[in-house]
Amino acid sequence: MNQDDRIDQVLGLVLALAGGDLDARLDTGTRTEPLDGVIETLNMLAEELSASMAALKRSEASFRSLIERSPDAMFVHREDVLVYANASALALLGVQAMSELDGSYVPPLLVEDSRKAAPLSHDGSRKLEGQLTRRDGSKVEVDVASILVNFDGRPATLSIARDISARKELMARAMEMDRMISVGTLAAGVGHEINTPLAYVISNLDFALRELSTARPEDNTGPRVRELSQALKDAREGAEKVREIVRDLRTFSSTRAKDSVPFELAPVLVSSIQMSFNEIRHRARLVRDFRIMPMIAGSPSRLGQVFLNLLINAAHAIPEGCADRHTITVRAACEGKEVRVDVSDTGMGIDGEHLSRVFDPFFTTKPVGHGTGLGLFVCQRIVREHGGRIEVQSEPGKGSTFSVILPAQEAVPQVKPAPSPVVGTPRRARVLVVDDEPLMARGLARILSREHDVSTLTSAREALKCLIENDCFDAVLCDLMMPEMTGVDLHRELERRRPDIARRVLFFTGGAFTPATHAFVERMADRCLEKPLDVTEVRRKLAQLSVRE
Repeated sequence: MNQDDRIDQVLGLVLALAGGDLDARLDTGTRTEPLDGVIETLNMLAEELSASMAALKRSEASFRSLIERSPDAMFVHREDVLVYANASALALLGVQAMSELDGSYVPPLLVEDSRKAAPLSHDGSRKLEGQLTRRDGSKVEVDVASILVNFDGRPATLSIARDISARKELMARAMEMDRMISVGTLAAGVGHEINTPLAYVISNLDFALRELSTARPEDNTGPRVRELSQALKDAREGAEKVREIVRDLRTFSSTRAKDSVPFELAPVLVSSIQMSFNEIRHRARLVRDFRIMPMIAGSPSRLGQVFLNLLINAAHAIPEGCADRHTITVRAACEGKEVRVDVSDTGMGIDGEHLSRVFDPFFTTKPVGHGTGLGLFVCQRIVREHGGRIEVQSEPGKGSTFSVILPAQEAVPQVKPAPSPVVGTPRRARVLVVDDEPLMARGLARILSREHDVSTLTSAREALKCLIENDCFDAVLCDLMMPEMTGVDLHRELERRRPDIARRVLFFTGGAFTPATHAFVERMADRCLEKPLDVTEVRRKLAQLSVRE
Protein backbone atom coordinates (compact mmCIF):
# COMPACT_ATOMS: atom_id res chain seq x y z
CA MET A 1 0.00 0.00 0.00
CA ASN A 2 1.48 3.36 -1.02
CA GLN A 3 1.41 6.59 0.92
CA ASP A 4 -1.62 8.03 -0.91
CA ASP A 5 -3.66 4.87 -0.25
CA ARG A 6 -2.87 5.04 3.48
CA ILE A 7 -3.97 8.69 3.58
CA ASP A 8 -7.25 7.75 1.90
CA GLN A 9 -7.76 4.91 4.42
CA VAL A 10 -7.20 7.21 7.39
CA LEU A 11 -9.65 9.78 6.02
CA GLY A 12 -12.27 7.08 5.51
CA LEU A 13 -11.95 5.81 9.07
CA VAL A 14 -12.10 9.30 10.50
CA LEU A 15 -15.30 10.08 8.55
CA ALA A 16 -16.91 6.80 9.65
CA LEU A 17 -16.12 7.42 13.28
CA ALA A 18 -17.24 11.04 13.13
CA GLY A 19 -20.80 9.93 12.29
CA GLY A 20 -21.14 7.30 15.13
CA ASP A 21 -20.71 6.77 18.85
CA LEU A 22 -17.02 7.55 19.17
CA ASP A 23 -17.58 9.48 22.44
CA ALA A 24 -19.49 6.58 24.04
CA ARG A 25 -16.88 4.07 23.12
CA LEU A 26 -14.15 6.24 24.56
CA ASP A 27 -16.18 6.72 27.84
CA THR A 28 -16.39 2.98 28.43
CA GLY A 29 -12.63 2.72 28.10
CA THR A 30 -13.07 0.21 25.34
CA ARG A 31 -10.67 0.67 22.41
CA THR A 32 -12.50 -0.16 19.27
CA GLU A 33 -10.78 -1.95 16.43
CA PRO A 34 -11.36 0.91 13.95
CA LEU A 35 -9.74 3.43 16.31
CA ASP A 36 -6.72 1.19 16.83
CA GLY A 37 -6.34 0.97 13.07
CA VAL A 38 -6.46 4.76 12.71
CA ILE A 39 -3.75 5.28 15.31
CA GLU A 40 -1.53 2.59 13.82
CA THR A 41 -1.93 4.03 10.30
CA LEU A 42 -1.26 7.56 11.53
CA ASN A 43 1.96 6.40 13.18
CA MET A 44 3.10 4.64 10.02
CA LEU A 45 2.21 7.69 7.93
CA ALA A 46 4.15 9.98 10.26
CA GLU A 47 7.23 7.77 9.96
CA GLU A 48 7.00 7.70 6.18
CA LEU A 49 6.44 11.47 6.00
CA SER A 50 9.50 12.00 8.19
CA ALA A 51 11.58 9.76 5.93
CA SER A 52 10.28 11.56 2.83
CA MET A 53 11.14 14.96 4.28
CA ALA A 54 14.65 13.76 5.11
CA ALA A 55 15.08 12.41 1.57
CA LEU A 56 13.78 15.68 0.12
CA LYS A 57 16.25 17.67 2.19
CA ARG A 58 19.11 15.43 1.04
CA SER A 59 17.97 15.82 -2.55
CA GLU A 60 17.79 19.61 -2.22
CA ALA A 61 21.25 19.66 -0.66
CA SER A 62 22.61 17.54 -3.53
CA PHE A 63 21.07 19.77 -6.18
CA ARG A 64 22.30 22.91 -4.41
CA SER A 65 25.81 21.43 -4.30
CA LEU A 66 25.64 20.54 -8.01
CA ILE A 67 24.52 24.06 -8.92
CA GLU A 68 27.04 25.79 -6.67
CA ARG A 69 29.93 23.65 -7.96
CA SER A 70 28.87 23.70 -11.61
CA PRO A 71 31.66 24.91 -13.93
CA ASP A 72 29.00 26.77 -15.92
CA ALA A 73 27.90 30.19 -14.74
CA MET A 74 24.23 30.21 -13.67
CA PHE A 75 22.31 33.45 -13.30
CA VAL A 76 18.69 33.90 -12.19
CA HIS A 77 17.33 37.34 -13.00
CA ARG A 78 13.90 38.89 -12.97
CA GLU A 79 12.92 42.24 -14.45
CA ASP A 80 16.57 43.21 -14.96
CA VAL A 81 17.38 42.37 -11.33
CA LEU A 82 19.91 39.65 -10.50
CA VAL A 83 18.41 37.45 -7.76
CA TYR A 84 20.88 34.55 -7.77
CA ALA A 85 24.35 33.71 -9.12
CA ASN A 86 26.37 30.57 -8.43
CA ALA A 87 30.11 30.57 -7.70
CA SER A 88 31.07 30.21 -11.36
CA ALA A 89 28.81 33.12 -12.28
CA LEU A 90 30.40 35.32 -9.63
CA ALA A 91 33.87 34.35 -10.85
CA LEU A 92 32.86 35.12 -14.45
CA LEU A 93 31.71 38.58 -13.32
CA GLY A 94 34.97 39.06 -11.43
CA VAL A 95 33.53 39.29 -7.90
CA GLN A 96 33.70 37.12 -4.78
CA ALA A 97 30.15 37.40 -3.45
CA MET A 98 26.68 38.68 -4.33
CA SER A 99 27.16 41.44 -1.79
CA GLU A 100 29.70 43.05 -4.14
CA LEU A 101 26.93 43.53 -6.71
CA ASP A 102 24.12 45.99 -6.26
CA GLY A 103 20.73 44.35 -6.68
CA SER A 104 20.00 46.03 -9.98
CA TYR A 105 23.11 44.77 -11.79
CA VAL A 106 22.58 42.29 -14.60
CA PRO A 107 25.20 41.87 -17.36
CA PRO A 108 23.86 43.65 -20.47
CA LEU A 109 24.21 40.50 -22.60
CA LEU A 110 21.80 38.61 -20.31
CA VAL A 111 19.31 41.47 -20.38
CA GLU A 112 19.45 41.45 -24.18
CA ASP A 113 19.01 37.68 -24.23
CA SER A 114 16.04 37.69 -21.85
CA ARG A 115 14.22 40.22 -24.05
CA LYS A 116 14.38 38.09 -27.20
CA ALA A 117 10.87 37.68 -28.47
CA ALA A 118 10.85 34.08 -29.71
CA PRO A 119 12.59 30.89 -28.56
CA LEU A 120 15.30 29.65 -30.88
CA SER A 121 15.30 26.00 -29.79
CA HIS A 122 12.68 23.28 -29.77
CA ASP A 123 12.97 22.99 -25.98
CA GLY A 124 11.95 26.64 -25.46
CA SER A 125 15.43 27.85 -24.57
CA ARG A 126 17.18 30.77 -26.23
CA LYS A 127 20.82 30.67 -27.25
CA LEU A 128 23.12 33.62 -27.77
CA GLU A 129 26.84 34.17 -28.31
CA GLY A 130 28.56 37.44 -27.52
CA GLN A 131 30.61 39.42 -25.04
CA LEU A 132 29.65 39.50 -21.38
CA THR A 133 30.66 42.64 -19.51
CA ARG A 134 32.44 41.94 -16.23
CA ARG A 135 31.96 44.15 -13.22
CA ASP A 136 35.24 45.98 -13.93
CA GLY A 137 34.15 46.74 -17.51
CA SER A 138 36.33 44.13 -19.22
CA LYS A 139 34.82 41.72 -21.76
CA VAL A 140 34.74 37.93 -21.97
CA GLU A 141 33.44 35.82 -24.87
CA VAL A 142 30.54 33.56 -23.79
CA ASP A 143 27.68 31.57 -25.18
CA VAL A 144 24.45 31.79 -23.21
CA ALA A 145 21.36 29.57 -23.01
CA SER A 146 18.31 31.00 -21.23
CA ILE A 147 14.94 29.55 -20.22
CA LEU A 148 11.93 30.74 -18.20
CA VAL A 149 11.64 29.12 -14.73
CA ASN A 150 9.79 29.56 -11.44
CA PHE A 151 12.09 30.84 -8.71
CA ASP A 152 10.80 31.49 -5.19
CA GLY A 153 7.27 31.07 -6.52
CA ARG A 154 7.60 33.73 -9.22
CA PRO A 155 8.56 33.65 -12.93
CA ALA A 156 12.23 34.37 -13.64
CA THR A 157 14.88 33.75 -16.30
CA LEU A 158 17.65 31.22 -15.78
CA SER A 159 20.71 32.00 -17.94
CA ILE A 160 23.59 29.55 -18.17
CA ALA A 161 26.79 31.10 -19.57
CA ARG A 162 29.99 29.37 -20.63
CA ASP A 163 33.34 31.08 -21.20
CA ILE A 164 34.36 30.35 -24.81
CA SER A 165 37.38 32.66 -24.98
CA ALA A 166 39.78 29.70 -25.30
CA ARG A 167 37.61 28.15 -28.00
CA LYS A 168 37.52 31.45 -29.89
CA GLU A 169 41.29 31.74 -29.66
CA LEU A 170 41.72 28.14 -30.85
CA MET A 171 39.41 28.84 -33.77
CA ALA A 172 41.37 31.97 -34.69
CA ARG A 173 44.59 29.93 -34.64
CA ALA A 174 42.99 27.23 -36.80
CA MET A 175 41.94 29.87 -39.33
CA GLU A 176 45.41 31.38 -39.34
CA MET A 177 46.96 27.92 -39.76
CA ASP A 178 44.68 27.25 -42.72
CA ARG A 179 45.70 30.60 -44.21
CA MET A 180 49.38 29.69 -43.84
CA ILE A 181 48.79 26.28 -45.41
CA SER A 182 47.15 28.01 -48.37
CA VAL A 183 50.11 30.39 -48.64
CA GLY A 184 52.45 27.40 -48.63
CA THR A 185 50.41 25.75 -51.38
CA LEU A 186 50.63 28.91 -53.47
CA ALA A 187 54.27 29.75 -52.77
CA ALA A 188 55.71 27.92 -55.79
CA GLY A 189 53.02 29.28 -58.10
CA VAL A 190 53.46 32.85 -56.87
CA GLY A 191 57.22 32.52 -57.31
CA HIS A 192 56.62 31.46 -60.92
CA GLU A 193 54.18 34.31 -61.50
CA ILE A 194 56.66 36.88 -60.17
CA ASN A 195 59.74 35.39 -61.86
CA THR A 196 58.17 35.54 -65.34
CA PRO A 197 57.63 39.34 -65.42
CA LEU A 198 60.90 39.89 -63.54
CA ALA A 199 62.70 37.99 -66.29
CA TYR A 200 61.59 40.36 -69.01
CA VAL A 201 61.99 43.40 -66.76
CA ILE A 202 65.64 42.51 -66.24
CA SER A 203 66.29 41.53 -69.86
CA ASN A 204 64.78 44.75 -71.19
CA LEU A 205 66.67 46.90 -68.68
CA ASP A 206 69.92 45.09 -69.54
CA PHE A 207 69.28 45.82 -73.21
CA ALA A 208 68.56 49.51 -72.52
CA LEU A 209 71.69 49.89 -70.37
CA ARG A 210 73.87 48.20 -72.96
CA GLU A 211 72.50 50.37 -75.77
CA LEU A 212 72.91 53.55 -73.77
CA SER A 213 76.50 52.68 -72.87
CA THR A 214 77.41 52.57 -76.58
CA ALA A 215 75.14 55.38 -77.74
CA ARG A 216 76.50 58.28 -79.78
CA PRO A 217 75.04 61.82 -80.01
CA GLU A 218 73.68 61.16 -83.49
CA ASP A 219 71.70 58.15 -82.13
CA ASN A 220 69.26 60.39 -80.15
CA THR A 221 66.63 59.98 -82.85
CA GLY A 222 65.48 57.23 -85.14
CA PRO A 223 64.94 53.46 -84.80
CA ARG A 224 67.46 52.96 -81.99
CA VAL A 225 65.69 55.44 -79.70
CA ARG A 226 62.31 53.90 -80.51
CA GLU A 227 63.73 50.46 -79.66
CA LEU A 228 65.05 51.73 -76.32
CA SER A 229 61.73 53.39 -75.57
CA GLN A 230 59.84 50.15 -76.28
CA ALA A 231 62.24 48.13 -74.11
CA LEU A 232 61.65 50.47 -71.18
CA LYS A 233 57.88 50.34 -71.70
CA ASP A 234 58.01 46.53 -71.66
CA ALA A 235 60.08 46.64 -68.47
CA ARG A 236 57.57 48.94 -66.81
CA GLU A 237 54.70 46.65 -67.82
CA GLY A 238 56.50 43.73 -66.19
CA ALA A 239 57.07 45.75 -63.03
CA GLU A 240 53.37 46.65 -62.98
CA LYS A 241 52.53 42.93 -63.18
CA VAL A 242 54.74 42.26 -60.16
CA ARG A 243 52.99 45.07 -58.29
CA GLU A 244 49.59 43.47 -59.01
CA ILE A 245 50.78 40.11 -57.68
CA VAL A 246 52.12 41.72 -54.51
CA ARG A 247 48.85 43.63 -54.09
CA ASP A 248 46.89 40.38 -54.32
CA LEU A 249 49.20 38.76 -51.77
CA ARG A 250 48.74 41.65 -49.38
CA THR A 251 44.96 41.50 -49.75
CA PHE A 252 44.97 37.80 -48.95
CA SER A 253 47.45 38.01 -46.06
CA SER A 254 45.91 41.05 -44.37
CA THR A 255 45.63 40.57 -40.61
CA ARG A 256 42.77 43.07 -40.27
CA ALA A 257 40.41 40.10 -40.02
CA LYS A 258 37.94 41.75 -37.67
CA ASP A 259 37.41 44.84 -39.78
CA SER A 260 33.97 45.04 -41.38
CA VAL A 261 33.74 47.48 -44.25
CA PRO A 262 31.49 47.85 -47.30
CA PHE A 263 33.29 46.60 -50.41
CA GLU A 264 32.77 45.23 -53.90
CA LEU A 265 33.06 41.47 -54.19
CA ALA A 266 34.26 41.32 -57.82
CA PRO A 267 37.83 42.60 -57.10
CA VAL A 268 38.15 40.05 -54.27
CA LEU A 269 37.12 37.27 -56.65
CA VAL A 270 39.59 38.50 -59.26
CA SER A 271 42.42 38.55 -56.70
CA SER A 272 41.56 35.02 -55.54
CA ILE A 273 41.51 33.80 -59.16
CA GLN A 274 44.88 35.41 -59.91
CA MET A 275 46.39 33.94 -56.75
CA SER A 276 45.20 30.43 -57.60
CA PHE A 277 45.62 30.57 -61.38
CA ASN A 278 48.89 28.65 -61.40
CA GLU A 279 47.04 25.74 -59.73
CA ILE A 280 44.18 26.01 -62.23
CA ARG A 281 45.95 26.58 -65.55
CA HIS A 282 47.35 23.03 -65.86
CA ARG A 283 44.05 21.36 -64.99
CA ALA A 284 41.13 23.32 -66.45
CA ARG A 285 39.93 26.30 -68.42
CA LEU A 286 38.64 29.10 -66.23
CA VAL A 287 35.23 30.61 -66.97
CA ARG A 288 34.22 33.87 -65.27
CA ASP A 289 30.66 35.18 -65.15
CA PHE A 290 30.39 38.23 -62.89
CA ARG A 291 27.10 40.03 -63.17
CA ILE A 292 26.23 43.32 -61.50
CA MET A 293 26.58 42.88 -57.75
CA PRO A 294 25.77 45.23 -54.86
CA MET A 295 28.23 46.05 -52.09
CA ILE A 296 28.59 43.63 -49.19
CA ALA A 297 29.90 44.24 -45.67
CA GLY A 298 32.73 42.28 -44.12
CA SER A 299 36.43 41.56 -44.41
CA PRO A 300 37.80 41.36 -47.98
CA SER A 301 40.85 39.38 -46.86
CA ARG A 302 38.84 36.73 -45.01
CA LEU A 303 36.35 36.25 -47.82
CA GLY A 304 39.30 36.15 -50.21
CA GLN A 305 40.57 33.23 -48.13
CA VAL A 306 37.23 31.47 -48.64
CA PHE A 307 37.23 31.82 -52.43
CA LEU A 308 40.92 30.96 -52.67
CA ASN A 309 40.27 27.73 -50.76
CA LEU A 310 37.32 26.84 -52.97
CA LEU A 311 39.31 27.50 -56.15
CA ILE A 312 42.29 25.43 -55.01
CA ASN A 313 39.96 22.58 -53.99
CA ALA A 314 38.27 22.77 -57.39
CA ALA A 315 41.66 22.58 -59.12
CA HIS A 316 42.79 19.63 -57.00
CA ALA A 317 39.58 17.75 -57.90
CA ILE A 318 40.81 17.65 -61.52
CA PRO A 319 43.87 15.66 -62.69
CA GLU A 320 46.75 17.58 -64.25
CA GLY A 321 47.20 17.61 -68.02
CA CYS A 322 43.49 17.64 -68.90
CA ALA A 323 42.94 21.40 -69.17
CA ASP A 324 41.24 21.08 -72.55
CA ARG A 325 38.58 18.71 -71.17
CA HIS A 326 37.72 20.41 -67.88
CA THR A 327 36.40 23.76 -66.70
CA ILE A 328 36.28 25.67 -63.43
CA THR A 329 33.53 28.27 -63.42
CA VAL A 330 33.21 31.23 -61.07
CA ARG A 331 29.73 32.73 -61.35
CA ALA A 332 28.53 35.64 -59.19
CA ALA A 333 25.24 37.52 -59.25
CA CYS A 334 22.69 39.27 -57.08
CA GLU A 335 19.61 37.28 -56.06
CA GLY A 336 17.11 39.51 -54.28
CA LYS A 337 18.77 40.76 -51.11
CA GLU A 338 21.64 38.29 -51.36
CA VAL A 339 24.81 37.87 -53.39
CA ARG A 340 25.50 34.34 -54.63
CA VAL A 341 28.92 33.08 -55.75
CA ASP A 342 29.18 29.60 -57.29
CA VAL A 343 32.53 27.87 -57.74
CA SER A 344 31.95 24.84 -59.99
CA ASP A 345 34.31 22.23 -61.37
CA THR A 346 34.00 19.24 -63.68
CA GLY A 347 36.26 17.09 -61.52
CA MET A 348 35.87 13.80 -59.72
CA GLY A 349 33.00 14.89 -57.44
CA ILE A 350 32.33 13.80 -53.85
CA ASP A 351 30.90 10.45 -52.75
CA GLY A 352 27.49 10.63 -51.10
CA GLU A 353 28.84 9.11 -47.86
CA HIS A 354 31.35 11.96 -47.60
CA LEU A 355 29.14 14.83 -48.73
CA SER A 356 27.55 15.42 -45.31
CA ARG A 357 30.98 15.58 -43.65
CA VAL A 358 32.90 17.94 -45.93
CA PHE A 359 32.55 20.84 -43.47
CA ASP A 360 33.61 18.77 -40.42
CA PRO A 361 36.95 19.83 -38.91
CA PHE A 362 39.90 17.58 -39.83
CA PHE A 363 37.85 15.58 -42.33
CA THR A 364 39.65 15.17 -45.65
CA THR A 365 39.72 12.68 -48.51
CA LYS A 366 43.14 13.88 -49.64
CA PRO A 367 46.22 11.68 -49.09
CA VAL A 368 48.23 12.12 -45.88
CA GLY A 369 50.39 15.22 -46.11
CA HIS A 370 48.17 16.94 -48.69
CA GLY A 371 45.62 18.59 -46.43
CA THR A 372 44.56 19.10 -42.81
CA GLY A 373 40.80 18.94 -43.31
CA LEU A 374 40.42 22.46 -41.94
CA GLY A 375 39.88 24.33 -45.21
CA LEU A 376 36.13 23.92 -45.70
CA PHE A 377 35.50 24.04 -41.94
CA VAL A 378 37.23 27.43 -41.79
CA CYS A 379 35.38 28.59 -44.93
CA GLN A 380 32.04 27.77 -43.31
CA ARG A 381 32.97 29.65 -40.12
CA ILE A 382 34.05 32.75 -42.05
CA VAL A 383 30.91 32.78 -44.21
CA ARG A 384 28.66 32.37 -41.14
CA GLU A 385 30.45 35.23 -39.40
CA HIS A 386 29.51 37.37 -42.42
CA GLY A 387 25.85 36.44 -41.94
CA GLY A 388 25.85 34.05 -44.89
CA ARG A 389 25.84 30.34 -45.64
CA ILE A 390 27.78 27.91 -47.80
CA GLU A 391 26.18 25.03 -49.69
CA VAL A 392 27.50 22.15 -51.76
CA GLN A 393 26.14 20.01 -54.57
CA SER A 394 28.17 17.15 -56.01
CA GLU A 395 27.89 13.97 -58.00
CA PRO A 396 30.72 11.44 -58.32
CA GLY A 397 32.36 11.67 -61.71
CA LYS A 398 30.51 14.86 -62.68
CA GLY A 399 32.04 17.53 -60.44
CA SER A 400 31.00 19.79 -57.59
CA THR A 401 29.53 23.23 -57.00
CA PHE A 402 30.19 25.17 -53.80
CA SER A 403 27.87 28.15 -53.33
CA VAL A 404 28.58 31.08 -51.01
CA ILE A 405 25.47 33.17 -50.26
CA LEU A 406 26.03 36.51 -48.50
CA PRO A 407 23.65 39.31 -47.47
CA ALA A 408 23.81 42.32 -49.78
CA GLN A 409 24.64 45.71 -48.33
CA GLU A 410 21.88 48.31 -48.36
CA ALA A 411 22.50 50.75 -51.19
CA VAL A 412 23.84 54.01 -49.77
CA PRO A 413 24.41 57.01 -52.05
CA GLN A 414 28.12 57.58 -52.34
CA VAL A 415 29.03 61.24 -52.18
CA LYS A 416 32.52 61.74 -53.50
CA PRO A 417 34.38 64.53 -51.71
CA ALA A 418 35.40 67.39 -53.90
CA PRO A 419 39.13 67.34 -54.70
CA SER A 420 41.18 69.65 -52.55
CA PRO A 421 41.90 72.73 -54.63
CA VAL A 422 45.49 73.75 -55.15
CA VAL A 423 45.70 77.52 -54.94
CA GLY A 424 47.73 78.96 -57.76
CA THR A 425 50.56 77.15 -59.51
CA PRO A 426 52.46 74.76 -57.20
CA ARG A 427 55.80 76.40 -56.55
CA ARG A 428 59.15 74.66 -56.43
CA ALA A 429 59.47 73.19 -52.95
CA ARG A 430 62.34 71.89 -50.85
CA VAL A 431 61.73 68.17 -50.25
CA LEU A 432 63.61 65.76 -47.98
CA VAL A 433 63.45 62.04 -48.80
CA VAL A 434 64.28 59.70 -45.87
CA ASP A 435 64.81 56.00 -46.67
CA ASP A 436 67.40 53.52 -45.41
CA GLU A 437 67.57 52.04 -48.93
CA PRO A 438 69.80 54.43 -50.97
CA LEU A 439 68.48 53.19 -54.33
CA MET A 440 64.91 53.99 -53.28
CA ALA A 441 65.90 57.47 -52.09
CA ARG A 442 67.84 58.21 -55.30
CA GLY A 443 64.99 56.96 -57.47
CA LEU A 444 62.51 59.31 -55.80
CA ALA A 445 64.97 62.19 -56.06
CA ARG A 446 65.34 61.62 -59.82
CA ILE A 447 61.56 61.52 -60.33
CA LEU A 448 60.88 64.73 -58.38
CA SER A 449 63.99 66.74 -59.21
CA ARG A 450 62.47 68.48 -62.27
CA GLU A 451 59.77 70.04 -60.09
CA HIS A 452 61.39 70.35 -56.65
CA ASP A 453 64.74 70.69 -54.91
CA VAL A 454 65.26 67.23 -53.39
CA SER A 455 67.71 66.10 -50.68
CA THR A 456 68.09 62.54 -49.42
CA LEU A 457 69.08 60.94 -46.11
CA THR A 458 69.31 57.23 -45.20
CA SER A 459 68.96 57.62 -41.42
CA ALA A 460 65.86 58.74 -39.51
CA ARG A 461 68.05 59.98 -36.65
CA GLU A 462 70.01 62.20 -39.01
CA ALA A 463 66.75 63.40 -40.51
CA LEU A 464 65.35 64.27 -37.07
CA LYS A 465 68.46 66.26 -36.19
CA CYS A 466 68.41 68.05 -39.54
CA LEU A 467 64.70 68.94 -39.33
CA ILE A 468 64.93 70.28 -35.78
CA GLU A 469 68.14 72.28 -36.25
CA ASN A 470 67.43 73.57 -39.77
CA ASP A 471 63.87 74.43 -40.68
CA CYS A 472 64.65 74.39 -44.37
CA PHE A 473 62.25 71.81 -45.88
CA ASP A 474 58.72 72.35 -47.12
CA ALA A 475 57.84 68.62 -47.27
CA VAL A 476 59.27 65.31 -46.08
CA LEU A 477 58.83 61.89 -47.73
CA CYS A 478 59.70 59.23 -45.15
CA ASP A 479 59.81 55.43 -45.15
CA LEU A 480 57.92 53.84 -42.24
CA MET A 481 60.02 50.73 -41.59
CA MET A 482 63.68 51.61 -40.94
CA PRO A 483 66.30 50.24 -38.52
CA GLU A 484 67.36 52.16 -35.40
CA MET A 485 64.53 54.70 -35.72
CA THR A 486 61.32 54.07 -37.66
CA GLY A 487 59.23 56.63 -39.50
CA VAL A 488 56.65 56.30 -36.71
CA ASP A 489 59.28 57.22 -34.09
CA LEU A 490 60.49 60.13 -36.21
CA HIS A 491 56.97 61.51 -36.53
CA ARG A 492 56.34 61.10 -32.79
CA GLU A 493 59.44 63.16 -31.98
CA LEU A 494 58.49 65.80 -34.52
CA GLU A 495 54.96 66.04 -33.07
CA ARG A 496 56.49 66.60 -29.65
CA ARG A 497 59.24 69.04 -30.64
CA ARG A 498 58.24 70.51 -34.01
CA PRO A 499 54.51 69.93 -34.69
CA ASP A 500 54.62 72.40 -37.59
CA ILE A 501 57.10 70.14 -39.43
CA ALA A 502 55.22 66.96 -38.43
CA ARG A 503 52.27 68.21 -40.48
CA ARG A 504 54.45 68.29 -43.62
CA VAL A 505 55.45 64.59 -43.57
CA LEU A 506 54.21 61.98 -46.06
CA PHE A 507 54.94 58.31 -45.44
CA PHE A 508 55.47 55.34 -47.75
CA THR A 509 55.61 51.68 -46.80
CA GLY A 510 55.94 48.24 -48.28
CA GLY A 511 53.91 46.73 -45.46
CA ALA A 512 53.09 47.32 -41.78
CA PHE A 513 54.42 44.38 -39.76
CA THR A 514 53.78 45.44 -36.16
CA PRO A 515 50.57 46.39 -34.27
CA ALA A 516 51.95 49.88 -33.63
CA THR A 517 52.67 50.41 -37.32
CA HIS A 518 49.22 49.06 -38.28
CA ALA A 519 47.59 51.54 -35.90
CA PHE A 520 49.72 54.39 -37.23
CA VAL A 521 48.87 53.61 -40.88
CA GLU A 522 45.16 53.53 -40.05
CA ARG A 523 45.38 56.85 -38.20
CA MET A 524 47.43 58.52 -40.95
CA ALA A 525 45.75 56.83 -43.93
CA ASP A 526 45.43 60.06 -45.93
CA ARG A 527 49.19 60.67 -45.66
CA CYS A 528 50.47 57.13 -46.34
CA LEU A 529 51.54 55.76 -49.75
CA GLU A 530 52.15 52.12 -50.63
CA LYS A 531 55.27 50.77 -52.30
CA PRO A 532 55.89 50.52 -55.18
CA LEU A 533 54.98 54.17 -55.40
CA ASP A 534 52.62 55.61 -57.98
CA VAL A 535 54.48 58.73 -59.15
CA THR A 536 51.26 60.57 -60.02
CA GLU A 537 49.92 59.93 -56.50
CA VAL A 538 53.18 61.15 -54.94
CA ARG A 539 52.95 64.41 -56.89
CA ARG A 540 49.28 64.84 -55.97
CA LYS A 541 49.96 64.31 -52.26
CA LEU A 542 52.86 66.75 -52.33
CA ALA A 543 50.64 69.36 -53.97
CA GLN A 544 48.01 68.92 -51.22
CA LEU A 545 50.46 69.49 -48.38
CA SER A 546 50.36 72.83 -46.64
CA VAL A 547 53.58 74.08 -48.18
CA ARG A 548 55.10 77.16 -46.57
CA GLU A 549 55.15 80.36 -48.57
